[in-house]
Amino acid sequence: PNDGTMPTRLLVAHGEGELIFFVARHPRTSDPMMLGRRADSAILEVHRHVPPKAAKASWLVAGLEQVVQDGALYLATPIDPLLLLLPLLERARGGASSLKRESSAGLYKPLSEAFGGDEAGLEQHLTRLSGLSERLRAICDVNDKYGEPMVRLSDPLVLGWLRRKAEAVAAHLRAHAAEQQAAGATAG
Repeated sequence: PNDGTMPTRLLVAHGEGELIFFVARHPRTSDPMMLGRRADSAILEVHRHVPPKAAKASWLVAGLEQVVQDGALYLATPIDPLLLLLPLLERARGGASSLKRESSAGLYKPLSEAFGGDEAGLEQHLTRLSGLSERLRAICDVNDKYGEPMVRLSDPLVLGWLRRKAEAVAAHLRAHAAEQQAAGATAG
């Protein structure tokens, strides 16, 4: 609910339930990005779509009897939290510049050490996700012998994980193209 301190915005989000918004660094560019956490189950990336300047747009919000005048649309789409962790785990491992990977795969470290000063907010939200330690096994070697899981980013695991993600996207695009082609054939 909006208590009047912030302007009303139109947000289309995947799933149901309240979103807790926070800012983190983009994993590739390090630019600030808006994210939302849904309880303990998902992280959503928030995108702002603004109509062209020539177009005048606004939203009539049903139930609030209010018009949102800026016309921007915010979309919240799921993002794999492992994508947000990759650069942090790389840095915690020692990175390419400070560690000769040919001689060592890096040291096991507590996950909390991967988060630096700028990532305190990200740590607070990611560590609340259920099943995060199990998901880390997709990209890390994990040692559970201690109170907190000790992790080490694994290049072979990361490459396999990224390959599976790329193959899933390619399969989805092929299926979508086939559906479009079939729909065009039946319409014509």
